[in-house]
Amino acid sequence: MTYALALPLQEALFQHLSTDPDLTAALNGAVYDALPARHAAADLCDHRPGGGARPF
Repeated sequence: MTYALALPLQEALFQHLSTDPDLTAALNGAVYDALPARHAAADLCDHRPGGGARPF
């Protein structure tokens, strides 16, 4: 598969998902078109007792 259409596909998918009211409500508006910054990603860890933090 070629990467020639990757950006237009990502843009179209983000546009579709970010304008879906049910999805944005379920995610509290947290629909991103790129990975969050490193420090923000650390906040998305599952902190389990005895297991330490592990990323999703």
